[in-house]
Amino acid sequence: MEFVELLYALHEANCFDDISLKELFGKMEKLTGCTVQNYYRLFWDIRNRTGEERTYFLNKLIKKLSGKLARMDSGGWR
Repeated sequence: MEFVELLYALHEANCFDDISLKELFGKMEKLTGCTVQNYYRLFWDIRNRTGEERTYFLNKLIKKLSGKLARMDSGGWR
């Protein structure tokens, strides 16, 4: 489900020019070796989440990267 959330976000941000979702999932499945069955259904499940954490994987990525940057700013390199 996290893979689907990430790829939909990248597609919405037009990170891969004019590629269709089907092409994007096909290429990323080949690249990563990860197979996604019925990504439209999985996205529907993401859409049906309630509350502020509908995109909890993307929120987690933001928190992790922001934390790393903060540690680096305070003198930590890891």
